[in-house]
Amino acid sequence: MGIATWLRGRKVTASVVAVSVLVAIPVSFAILHDGFPVTDVTLDAKDVWVTNGSELLAGRLNRQIEELDAAVQTVSNEIDILQDGDTVVLHDLTGSTIEMIDPSFTTLVQ
Repeated sequence: MGIATWLRGRKVTASVVAVSVLVAIPVSFAILHDGFPVTDVTLDAKDVWVTNGSELLAGRLNRQIEELDAAVQTVSNEIDILQDGDTVVLHDLTGSTIEMIDPSFTTLVQ
């Protein structure tokens, strides 16, 4: 008596087991996943710079209107923004370069 013969006689049981396994796997991953780190920062500046590595962009988020109002193109998807007040620096982790962002004209400055 093989598995095929056993399954033919118990189609409902096999279906219930298959659906249960398909549901249990993603639910288990969701329960066991630690989540993503989040930093809750207190913002004094009205503008905050954010990055989007998949679109190779760094953008200025205007907190008053909750909207991006400017962006600069980057050359790498591994970028980080360092911001202190109005001073904004773009750090390219791949190329190990640092460029200053001129917020007035939204351009990169060497």
